[in-house]
Amino acid sequence: MYKLFKDSDSIGRIREKLTNRQKDLDGLKAFASSEQLKPLVKDIKALQSRIKQLEKPISPRNFTPSRLRKQLQEKQATLLMLQQMGENTTELEKEIRGINKILATKKSTTSPKFTPERLRKQLQEKQATLLMLQQMGENTTELEKEISSINRKLSAKAVDPAAQGMLNIKVLCFDLDETILTSTDPSVNAGSISDLQKLGQVNISSSHSRPDMADVIVNKYVVRLLEECTRRPNVKWFIVSRGNNTEKLRVFMDYCMSKGKDVRPDNMDLGVDPFNNTAGRKRPAVEGILGKLSTQFNIEGVLFADDDRRNIDSVTSLGNIRPVKVPDGSWTADWLPITLLTNDNIRECLSFIGAPMGQLKKRKSTKRKPEGKSKSKAKGKSKGKAKGKSKGKSKGKSKGKSKGKSKGKSKGKSKGKVKR
Repeated sequence: MYKLFKDSDSIGRIREKLTNRQKDLDGLKAFASSEQLKPLVKDIKALQSRIKQLEKPISPRNFTPSRLRKQLQEKQATLLMLQQMGENTTELEKEIRGINKILATKKSTTSPKFTPERLRKQLQEKQATLLMLQQMGENTTELEKEISSINRKLSAKAVDPAAQGMLNIKVLCFDLDETILTSTDPSVNAGSISDLQKLGQVNISSSHSRPDMADVIVNKYVVRLLEECTRRPNVKWFIVSRGNNTEKLRVFMDYCMSKGKDVRPDNMDLGVDPFNNTAGRKRPAVEGILGKLSTQFNIEGVLFADDDRRNIDSVTSLGNIRPVKVPDGSWTADWLPITLLTNDNIRECLSFIGAPMGQLKKRKSTKRKPEGKSKSKAKGKSKGKAKGKSKGKSKGKSKGKSKGKSKGKSKGKSKGKVKR
């Protein structure tokens, strides 16, 4: 007879089984009916019930902050799963709010003299709590102050990275739509405009509507920028997009691959979702990226590029972040304004990572003399020369002639008189 778990199974083993069942449920949701999913849902509920039985009834107030955060993470995972299943989560949300209140008021008993590694670990924990509170719509003002304080301490404790054995890196975070790429109406033929490149087409209509094809357009120099970012070991770059433009990104990546260009954002390596960073969520997304990177690298500089001023102001409020604002309507195709990273934006990014400008290098403008002045000067010079020459020649000739004539005449006359 099939048994979901043994009485002797530890709480860790039960949690492992619960995680596996949840993964199975997520994988089957796309194509299985609710009737087919019922056995899995039943198993998940049974495992959750068993976990509650095995959990020790210790008051959360007796937990250390790290223990409370761990318990919080577990309850958040359970909450997410229950919400996906459409279950009532009122009691669980109350428990989570209670733990958050305790975390907010609980004073740390550890020594304030933290090492940089310890501070980075603490920063990661607080960033995870911040993200969860923002998802729940809770007030995060105090927690954001604590995170800013830790960041200041980390800056003050910055030591020689060689002594820590950590690589110095620069970090670039890009918005996707209307920054790296955009979509345009095929009728305007945007790909024929100078510096713009058409990569392919994508259907931008909703799933139940008629296909609505659009051209995917980029600034042709953006591929070189992102290739430079990918090939440099001291550069990490990420997509932090508000929408869910997976198809546009796929067209872009396919184009790069077809041209033999190695363009790969570091989102996957760091486990960072490039999409669904809705309004107000880009700051915690960038903060999460920097928190994870700071445990492995020494971050020398951060650049954030976006076409929305609100996103730039929000992200740069973290401090020490270089903003790159993509100007609206940098190009116009017929009636359609096109917003993308401009050549100047790309030059700034290349300069930030220390890459050569290549074809984007600005050539020095040489000052040409106005034609009117040069012509008049040339005329003056030629006139002067001609005058001098003619004067010299005429003087020489006239002198020579007059001298010769007078001498010949006088000689002839005097000779003739003597003979007589």
